[in-house]
Amino acid sequence: KHIFGYLNEFGPGTKFILPVIKETRHFLLDAEVATIFYQTKYYYQILEQSLRKSFLLIEEELQKEALNKKQAKVRGKAKARAASAKARAVAAKAKAAKAKAAIRERNFTEKVTKTP
Repeated sequence: KHIFGYLNEFGPGTKFILPVIKETRHFLLDAEVATIFYQTKYYYQILEQSLRKSFLLIEEELQKEALNKKQAKVRGKAKARAASAKARAVAAKAKAAKAKAAIRERNFTEKVTKTP
């Protein structure tokens, strides 16, 4: 039975029935109480787990940064090779244009010398 009212309302002869907590009895707790109990009881394990996770994240970021530096270096070399290849292509084109101009000049001079 439930007790309704205040303690000063009870007089002599009133019997109180107090619950006896047995070790085999389980109580339902809300999430906040359960979380606080867990965090209190397993503080060091939670801290260690949290630190490990943080250190792993830091290591991953450092590895990403190192990888990005390597990739940037490779991209820089690739750009340099591409620029060098482009410069060679421009030089070859200029050389071909010069050779064509020389051939035209030679043909023109041959025509001029043959015409009279």
